[in-house]
Amino acid sequence: MILLRKTALLSVLLGTAAAARAAVQVDVDVNVKHSVGGISTFDREKFSTVHASHTTGDMDETVMHDFINGRDVYFGRDTGYIGWYSKNQIEEDPVKPGWSQVSGSTYSIAAQGAASRNSYAGQTWRHAYESRAALDIVCAQFSPFWPGSETMRGGWSFSAADTAAEPFGSATGNHMGNFLNHFYGTAANGYAGRPLPAYVEILNEPDYPLFDSSSDPMYGTSTWEELFNYHNTVADQIRLLNQEVKIGGFCPSHPDLSNHDFEEWTERYKRFLDICATNMDFFSIHIYDIYDDYASDGPHIKKGSNLEATFDMIEHYSYLKKGQPLPFVVSEFGGRDRRLEAYDWRPIMWTPERDWAAIKSMNSMLMSFADRPHIIDKAIPFIMLKEEWNWDYYGYPHNWRLFRKEGETNATPSYTGDWVYTDYIKFYDLWKNVRGTRVRIATADPDIQVDAYVSSNQLFVVLNNLNENSVQADLSLFGKYGNAVQTLVEKNLYWDGEETVLEENVHIGNPGQVQLRAEGAAVLEYAFSDSIQVDETADEVKYYASTNFLPIVSGQANVFSINDVSEDACGEGVLRLGAGRNQALSRQPVVRFNGTALDVPTDFMGHEGDGRNDFMGQLNIPVPYGLIQSSNIVSITYPDTGGHISSLSFRVFTFSSDIHAAREGSISIDYASVVGNRFILGFTNGPQNGFFSLLSKTNLVTAGWSTNLTELPIDETGCGAVTNPMAHTVEFFRLVGSEAPTGALTALFDWSDFNGTWWSDGYGYVETDNGLSLVHGGRATAHENGNAFKASYSQDEVDGTFTVNIGGVSQRFVVTSVDISASTDAVPQGEPLVRGMLDGVEQWSIDPVENGNFQTYTTATTGELNLAIDEIIWSAPYDPDGAVLTWNNRIDNLAVEIVP
Repeated sequence: MILLRKTALLSVLLGTAAAARAAVQVDVDVNVKHSVGGISTFDREKFSTVHASHTTGDMDETVMHDFINGRDVYFGRDTGYIGWYSKNQIEEDPVKPGWSQVSGSTYSIAAQGAASRNSYAGQTWRHAYESRAALDIVCAQFSPFWPGSETMRGGWSFSAADTAAEPFGSATGNHMGNFLNHFYGTAANGYAGRPLPAYVEILNEPDYPLFDSSSDPMYGTSTWEELFNYHNTVADQIRLLNQEVKIGGFCPSHPDLSNHDFEEWTERYKRFLDICATNMDFFSIHIYDIYDDYASDGPHIKKGSNLEATFDMIEHYSYLKKGQPLPFVVSEFGGRDRRLEAYDWRPIMWTPERDWAAIKSMNSMLMSFADRPHIIDKAIPFIMLKEEWNWDYYGYPHNWRLFRKEGETNATPSYTGDWVYTDYIKFYDLWKNVRGTRVRIATADPDIQVDAYVSSNQLFVVLNNLNENSVQADLSLFGKYGNAVQTLVEKNLYWDGEETVLEENVHIGNPGQVQLRAEGAAVLEYAFSDSIQVDETADEVKYYASTNFLPIVSGQANVFSINDVSEDACGEGVLRLGAGRNQALSRQPVVRFNGTALDVPTDFMGHEGDGRNDFMGQLNIPVPYGLIQSSNIVSITYPDTGGHISSLSFRVFTFSSDIHAAREGSISIDYASVVGNRFILGFTNGPQNGFFSLLSKTNLVTAGWSTNLTELPIDETGCGAVTNPMAHTVEFFRLVGSEAPTGALTALFDWSDFNGTWWSDGYGYVETDNGLSLVHGGRATAHENGNAFKASYSQDEVDGTFTVNIGGVSQRFVVTSVDISASTDAVPQGEPLVRGMLDGVEQWSIDPVENGNFQTYTTATTGELNLAIDEIIWSAPYDPDGAVLTWNNRIDNLAVEIVP
């Protein structure tokens, strides 16, 4: 669908046409439920979260109600509770060094846990928020839970013993299991206390102190095998004491799997899965975009294609290890610009730019997580609350806060004044209403992320722009069954150069398009007249290839099998190809699916290379549904050597009916232009040798479309075009397939719509009728009096020409009738002549009589007028001295018929 606005200024019209050509088409099937792994809803408990607990001291009852209830947010993660009590309030077992005292003393786990639970029992207002903490995560910080990293109350630390009887990590795991049983409400204590968390992360970012930060005292003191065996031991010890929680790891920071030709993957991630996959309930991970160039290789951008490839590689390999992909817990995600962050040597206050760097990443990453709801157990943006411990301990504010001091934005910033929300609140305000049943939404542009949900009479469409420039999105809503849009609340979140802006506009009816700002996001909240009927399904299953991580060798095919694929009558298939290579190498392989070469896109989702030498990304490659079999062979061949194919999976969508046919054969518009008061719409992807109709309406509130023109032809390559007047100030147009005409394909060119001037607009003019276009060439020009003419003066030695085309492709045709007005006797140099040509050979000619008015010709002077031609040549006498001019050589009402 396309919107054109009528205006008196030609320059503005041309700008509108250019915008239309650049617009991204987004199609929403509001009646088609999209499920994956049996999940078909937007689970706010998973995706609308904050990095905090309902027991936080950073929000009182009033503020918690405003933020949590007012924006429908769920709590997410607590790393301080278990850490503070373990470090400060639990003493060592006097008979078992390196193990915590479980009971029998004031500073035992049991006694301290009972005291904490009793304290919680008195905070009755918090109990109302327990349902919003049901999927909470408790995470152990590296210190003091890694043996030897830090001492605890009385100077003890966890046992570092590593024997058959006491594997490394046993003391830590026993402590954590007992902590869960005594500090939380369980069956043993009558559920008196805060709810037991759903997830336990064994350690927070252990890769950083042990292997990545050379300044850390623990750097270089362990191996990857020891760390991962520690994970297994801790998990085993916890399960001996508590089987209710899910346990996972290894919670790495800043994954960069293709680094040094996948050395990071092999050394860290693959090794963890090899050692721990069968003993973990989930894979815990942190994802951040890094926008600064502090690192030697510049910015590291994960959102978009790199994130997709990263998750696909981990889930693919875990599938090969376990027979099903290991679910993810994304316990931190966001974006960072370290040039804007506060440190002890640069204690800067809050800045809006810093918040925006995180927000734009959070929107994109959340879209990716919501696209795989069956294997994302929880996703938490790294947004903390006040975090005054940072100010008290380090002397500068925490960088990722939901609240700031008013004085931080003063001309001279200071950590003073009342608490107010930071710009992070706008992230929650954007998403606060999104809910419901997921419905099918699609766009051909991978740089625009899309999602959609239906709840009662509401439709929520979420769009995110990965481009660094603004983009217009044109939205078509299908499957409404005449249910009209009453209002649309359009919310746009973007950076305006000074602050993060959340702009909200209310439209009566459906405007049909939205402008997405650079790296901005939008939520469109449609309200329909009646409840939306969701009566069709698109069930998605993701299949994984039999192997992954294969080296790329020039000209050598890597062959994969994808088996046990369910087949049905209607659906779609999309191959997901992940690869990591040096940026100088090709990203365009030859891909064959069951022997058939596929069209491989060139556009990756989001950025296509940052500061790193390697680029790891994922391509979505459409597979014709008719090629899909139960057992499938995929071959992938690159033209040069280097890098690896990281993963290959196959998303198959099974439709309950032919969704595409239900769209009434809609045809995507590829180009548009405006000339005078007429517009031209064209396409290149229609049904070959088919026919189409032009539909219109003046608003998107009322049901039904009007048919302007129908039975318009499409050529053998799928190209077609149509011209039509702009009759209304605002008008929406669609192109749809139509039935073949019962008779011959004809057109009558009468120039009645031409409203330019012959000397500036008439030359090269295209006259269109019934889907056929008459193209003026040479010195043939359209005249504002509603005809075409060929003058006779010195410049007109050049003939005028006419050709007929469909969608830009020339056609053969016959002339059934033509009106000619001729001026002959006044010019001694010759007479006007109209000739029909085929492949450069004259088939007929008309030598008109001199007459002041038009005369109709249905026969030729020489030859037969009903012979097929591909060009009309129109000669007129000319005077090289310019002494004699004639102006009455005109043509009108040219009737043609296409030759099949």
